[in-house]
Amino acid sequence: MARSHSGRVGSRIVSSGVVTLRRCLLAALLVVASLASSAATHTWTGAASANWSDAGNWNPANVPQSGDSLLFPVNIERRVMVNDLPAGRSFTDLLFDDTEYSVSGNALILTHSIVGRATEFDLPIQASGSDVSMTYVTLRGILSGSGRVASNGVTIVGGSHPYSGAISIGDLALVGAALPFASVDNGPVFNNGFLSGDGEVGPVAGNVSLLPYLGATHGVLKTAGIDMAAGLVSVRVAGPTPGIDFRQVVSQGGVQLNPSAADPVRRIARGFVAATYAAAICSDRPTRNRLRSVTPCLRPARSSNRAPGNPGLSCPPTPRPAHAKTAPARPRQSRRGSSRAS
Repeated sequence: MARSHSGRVGSRIVSSGVVTLRRCLLAALLVVASLASSAATHTWTGAASANWSDAGNWNPANVPQSGDSLLFPVNIERRVMVNDLPAGRSFTDLLFDDTEYSVSGNALILTHSIVGRATEFDLPIQASGSDVSMTYVTLRGILSGSGRVASNGVTIVGGSHPYSGAISIGDLALVGAALPFASVDNGPVFNNGFLSGDGEVGPVAGNVSLLPYLGATHGVLKTAGIDMAAGLVSVRVAGPTPGIDFRQVVSQGGVQLNPSAADPVRRIARGFVAATYAAAICSDRPTRNRLRSVTPCLRPARSSNRAPGNPGLSCPPTPRPAHAKTAPARPRQSRRGSSRAS
């Protein structure tokens, strides 16, 4: 009897434990379902106005809330929009299926992705989280935040941006934009990256090519330092003024160029005398690459150990220290060889 009673008690305990576990799992599923249902996707129709706060512009017909995703489909007549929602409202994804969309207005927070098609944002964007991506967009507002951003086909126009995270680039172009606190690399997303245009970033590392130009327009790319595991620097010299007559990369830190490349600097210049031009690649600190140690800067020049027409790398003369002694000037001599009083 004792065994039977003990068995019944054990069975009740096990049964009670199973019921409790099932209740916990059910509660967890209800919480997940509640969170999933609270994050909605709104499709833009633009039927009523240009304003995001107008419920008549969305399907379903209600105003987007924080955590929602927004879809902008093809064949919509009204594509110039205004985000007049409260500043700082967060969105998970902004997905654009057609070109010529643009949005201005209040600041927003992005927690996952913008997938654009030549889409323009003339408003502040804060990148929040560690998995943010932007594709084929032009940013004319201020970029802030500190989460890693994967950038491909992104152009940042003007402004000084407080963003302080890491940007993994497939393709990033700057047009007079300064992101001095942003580090740049090709990250875990892209096999290689291209940083082009005219502007400023923090340290550059990894397999990244530096292209200080947009189309035929020369630019100056300023960095906090360069440590390129691969990639190239493309420069072109055609006159005396950086950013106007030639492309320039400026490093405020050291420069480590691609150690595996025979010539990590790709020059497109032809028929110039390098000594008459300022440096195409400048560094404020000692520089080392496969060819030689260089301080304080690199510039295109002819090299005797290279084929004709292929400039090598050389240094400007080392400046004389301020405290260095100089030999006294020799007195001027008269025709008779006597000294002439000054």
